[in-house]
Amino acid sequence: RRDSIMAYKQHFIEWFSGKQLPSYWTKRDIAGTGTYAMADSVDGGFIIDTGATSSNKSSIDFNDKKQFNSAGTEMIFTALREGTTQDIRGGFTENTTGIFQSPATKCDAGLFEITTETYKQYGHSDGTTGVTLVDTDVAIDTSWHNYKIKLETSNNYFYIDGVLKITATTNLPDSALQPAFLARTLTSASRSMSIRYMECYNT
Repeated sequence: RRDSIMAYKQHFIEWFSGKQLPSYWTKRDIAGTGTYAMADSVDGGFIIDTGATSSNKSSIDFNDKKQFNSAGTEMIFTALREGTTQDIRGGFTENTTGIFQSPATKCDAGLFEITTETYKQYGHSDGTTGVTLVDTDVAIDTSWHNYKIKLETSNNYFYIDGVLKITATTNLPDSALQPAFLARTLTSASRSMSIRYMECYNT
C-alpha cells in the first residue's frame, strides 16, 4: 500500500488520489462557502470549488505547519484552471489567510493566473514590500500544466512545463513557508481549481 504522501526530511509527495483529501491539509473558505472533493475521473486530481458569489475564495494549506525553508526549497505541482472569469494560485505562503491574500506583509511565492491578464504570472513577496507579479510568456488557459518553484537566498526561479520562465532577485520570501492552493471566482457562479500532483522538499 502506498500512502498519498511520503515524508523524509521535509520531503512531501502528494498524489491527490483516493476517496478524500488527507487530514494534514486544511480546507479553508476565505470568502463564501466552497466544496472540496476528489475528481470522479482518471487523473482528475483534487478539486477546489468556490462559492457562487463574485470574489468567493476557497483554499487548502498545511494549517500553518511551515516546514519549508525559503532559503532553499522547491515545489513541483500540476494544476488546472477550470474556466474563465476566475483566478487560481498555487505555491508557498507564510500564514493561513490564503496565498496572495491580505495582509500584504507576509511572504508568498507561486503561480498567479487570472482571467483579466494575458499571461500566467509569478508572484513573490518578502513580507514587507507587497506582492510583485511578473508576466511569463505563457498565455492563460484551461489546460493542465506542470509548475516548479525554486527558492534560494538570492534568487527565485519559476518554471512552466520544465522551462525556466522567471528569475526573481528582489522582494523574495525570507521566512518559513507552507504549500497552499486557492481558487477565486470573478462572477456569480462557482469556479474551480484542480491539482493532481504536488512535491515539496528542502534542498
